[in-house]
Amino acid sequence: MVTRPPLSLLRIAFITALIVTMALSLMPNAYDPILSVWDKAKHFAAFFLLMALFHKAWPNRPTFLKKCLLLVLYGLLVESLQTLTPDRHFSLLDLLANTTGIAAFACAMRMKALISEKLSNGKKQNKVQVNPPVPNKESITDMETAEQERYHP
Repeated sequence: MVTRPPLSLLRIAFITALIVTMALSLMPNAYDPILSVWDKAKHFAAFFLLMALFHKAWPNRPTFLKKCLLLVLYGLLVESLQTLTPDRHFSLLDLLANTTGIAAFACAMRMKALISEKLSNGKKQNKVQVNPPVPNKESITDMETAEQERYHP
């Protein structure tokens, strides 16, 4: 059985990830510790992880769609704040990479739900009935009567 971390720990991790993402996004490029990685891949990965943490930290509220929209707005805020720094700028491609990371997580969750549903339906269909119902005398008579009426109206 898989044990899950407590919600409070997940919430702290999510908030910490938001702060770290903001700090890395606003620091000058000269201090970026992960500059060698392709920029759009960083945006995609960061927002995929943020969405995963957000979804796990608050499993019931807000709705999944609202979580997606809130993170898209957070990405817009980050990009807007970059205009206030000397060597960063607003980028629609960065915003698109952020949104793609969020959408990829949403697709992964949908695929997981479909697979779980398919597996649970398969288990229901594969169940063998240990004691099948035995027809009683009245139901046999009713079936015979129905069959006779069908062939001899």
